[in-house]
Amino acid sequence: MTLTAQTMPVTPQRRGPGRGMVLLALGLGAVLAAFLLPNGAAAQGALAAGIGLLTVSAVVLVQQFRLSRAQNALQALAAEFLAHDPALGFMTDDLGQIKSFNAAAQARLQPVRGMTLASSLRDVLPNPGTSLARLQIRATEAGGAQDEIATRRGYVRLSVTAVGAYNFIWRIEEVTEQRPRGGPGAALPMLTTGRSGAILSMNEAAREFVGGRVRRLEEVFPDLPLQSGHINPVRHGDGTYPCFVVETQANAGKREVFFLPSNMGEDAWDAEWAAFDGLPVAILRLAVGGEIVQSNRMARNLLGLPRTEGVTLPRVLEGLGRPVSDWLNDALQGRDLGESEFLRLKSSETEVFLQVSLGRVEDPSGPSLIAILHDATELKSLEAQFVQSQKMQAIGELAGGVAHDFNNLLTAISGHCDLLLLRHDQEDPDYADLVQITQNANRAAALVGQLLAFSRKQTLRPEILAGNAG
Repeated sequence: MTLTAQTMPVTPQRRGPGRGMVLLALGLGAVLAAFLLPNGAAAQGALAAGIGLLTVSAVVLVQQFRLSRAQNALQALAAEFLAHDPALGFMTDDLGQIKSFNAAAQARLQPVRGMTLASSLRDVLPNPGTSLARLQIRATEAGGAQDEIATRRGYVRLSVTAVGAYNFIWRIEEVTEQRPRGGPGAALPMLTTGRSGAILSMNEAAREFVGGRVRRLEEVFPDLPLQSGHINPVRHGDGTYPCFVVETQANAGKREVFFLPSNMGEDAWDAEWAAFDGLPVAILRLAVGGEIVQSNRMARNLLGLPRTEGVTLPRVLEGLGRPVSDWLNDALQGRDLGESEFLRLKSSETEVFLQVSLGRVEDPSGPSLIAILHDATELKSLEAQFVQSQKMQAIGELAGGVAHDFNNLLTAISGHCDLLLLRHDQEDPDYADLVQITQNANRAAALVGQLLAFSRKQTLRPEILAGNAG
C-alpha cells in the first residue's frame, strides 16, 4: 500500500538560494571581474578569489546534494510508513503546510496539499493552531512529542516526530467514547476541566448522570473544592447524589474527574469497577474487617501483589502510630474520613511508605470503604532528613550555649594561672603544676572554639605554618 494519488509525491522543501549557490554566484562574479579588469594585481587578486569561491561552492553544493538525497529518502520512508497506518497521517514542513497524507486522512478530511494542518483539523480539534504549535516546538527540541486532547466526541491522540531539519510526521487518532446503555460495558462518568474550572469535555455517562452538557465545574459539584478520594455531592436531576470522586492531573494543567454513585448494588460495582483499572491512581475497595474486595492495576503494582483476593489491608500495611484495623473501624463509623494516614508496606525489602485516604460508601450488603493510595516514600525520606537537620541544629545551639559558659570558666582559670605564674619563680615546686594547668586550659579553649564553630556552622580549615628558619 502506498500513498494515494491525491497526496502527490513528496518533494523537497523550497527554501530560497542556499549557501552553495551564493558562493557559486560570487565566484563567477569574481572570475568575470578578473577578465574585465586591466592586467595587474587587482585582476590577479580577483581571479584567485573567484577560483577559491568556486572551489568552496563546489564542496558545499556536493554536501547539499547528498543531504537532499538523504532527506528525500527519509521522507519517502516516512510516507510509506504513514500509508499503512489506520490513523490519520500527515507530513508537514516547519510552517505547518501539508506535504503529503495517507488514505485515512484523505477519506476523513479530504485535505489539500499546501494548506496548513491546523486548517484541516478544525473539525477535529477545538483549537488546532495552538495545540499543533505547542507539540511542534516540543518535537523540535526532543525529536518527538505527544498529547491527548479532550473533545466533545471523546479524545484525540496527537503524536509528532521530527524528520530531518524541516519536516514533521503527524499521527492523529480519534477515540470516541460510546457508552452502551446498561450492561457490563458501561463507562465510568468522567469529565475534563481546565485551570479555571471550565468543563472542556464530558463523556456520555457523565452527561446522562448530570442531565446534559454543562460548562462549569460548580454546575456539577456544588461543594468546591473537590475532595478526591471521598464522597462528594453531585448534581443529579433536581437535587444532588452522593458520589465517590477521583481527581487526576492531565496534560497542560487539565484535570480529569471521575465519579461513581456511592449507593450501588454489587453487580453495578463489578460493572463500573473495570473503568477504574486504567486510572493513574491506586484505588482499593475494602469490606468490613479490611478485606480487599476490589483493586485496580496501579494499586496492585504499588502493593507488590499480583492478586488481592483474600488479602486484608492490615496484613500488607502497618501503621506508624495506631493499628490499621482501628483506623478502618473508625472510618466505617464515619470518623476520621477527611484525614490521611501514612502506612508502611510490610513485604518490601526496603522501606516503602504509602499515604492512604479513606472514603465510606454504601451498597445493599452494607457499608464499605474506598482507599486511595499514594507512594509517600520520598516524602517520608525528606521528612526524616528534615527531622535530622532539626536535631543537628538543636545540638548545635546546645553546644554553642555550653561552649560560651565553659569559655567563661576557662578565661577565669587561665587568668588566675597567669597571675600565679607571675608570683612564682621557676625554681618553685608549684611552678610546673601551674604551667600544666595553663597548657590544659589552652587545649580546652581550642576545643571550645571548635564547638562554637560547629554551632555557627563555620568550616574549620587547619593549616600548617612553616616557621622562619632564618
